[in-house]
Amino acid sequence: RAPKRRLVAAAGVALAGLGIAGAADREAVHTLFESIDTNSDGKLDLEEYLAYARSKLEERLFPLEDSDRDRILGACERAFLAADIDGDGALSEREAEFADYLLVNAKGTHSSTDAEEIPEDEFNLESFKQMHAEKDENKDGVIDKDEWMKAMRETAHNWGWEGFVDEDPEMVEWLDNLFQRADVTDDGSMCPKEVQYTAYMGERMRKRGAFADRTLANQILGEYDKNADGKIDMSEIEEGVAQWNNKREQLKEEDPEAESQPERKSIVEKLRDFFADADTDDDKALDRFELARLSKRIMTEEL
Repeated sequence: RAPKRRLVAAAGVALAGLGIAGAADREAVHTLFESIDTNSDGKLDLEEYLAYARSKLEERLFPLEDSDRDRILGACERAFLAADIDGDGALSEREAEFADYLLVNAKGTHSSTDAEEIPEDEFNLESFKQMHAEKDENKDGVIDKDEWMKAMRETAHNWGWEGFVDEDPEMVEWLDNLFQRADVTDDGSMCPKEVQYTAYMGERMRKRGAFADRTLANQILGEYDKNADGKIDMSEIEEGVAQWNNKREQLKEEDPEAESQPERKSIVEKLRDFFADADTDDDKALDRFELARLSKRIMTEEL
């Protein structure tokens, strides 16, 4: 019997080409979806979906036992049914992506077709039902855009994006697109499954580095804004570099063969240039948004 952990990975790999674990952009997802949609009706029925899953399993370097293959295909079928948000018996492109998220994030190991060994809440839906009920402030049974944005402001704190959600045009546009993409039924609101889809997509993008410059800006602000004025001046940045340099020297003493790092002087000189470029209002201090400009340069250019 194959190890449970390997079976989990296999289940995730079964549809790795759709969304979360495969295609890099929307066009690539659409192209792949069309190749799986063999009758070209714009949706995937269960037969098409499982046929693709079988083809992916056949591509594995090490063949699976028949029993393991059946268990994985069973997980794929359950993901198909769970992702059919509109209940029409087929998956749209967005629902097919959601099925992928469910497979990769499933609680269960899918290690047996025995119902007793499959977690009752295999795809974590109960936790999202509870979240949906908590965020549905007017108790109308759905989460509208305003309720969703309020929830995202709370989530932004955990993701290191606080202070940007409402005022950063790029982030506002990204969140709007995220809402529209997860609103599979196109009714302007979220059911629990759509909330779950939103959470998975958002977390995926965050892990891929979405708005990492905003996250770094908030980290800098939180750690080095000594006078708590919501801004960072060059002296506070230099103090931060000095602290980093001291830590580096300590590590060097502990490990003389550690890779050498740029000298503090050269780092400060570069940061002064970065600072001047980011200080768009020329007030000799960087607010949260200017710090994001500085952070982007730190992340993309060698200090």
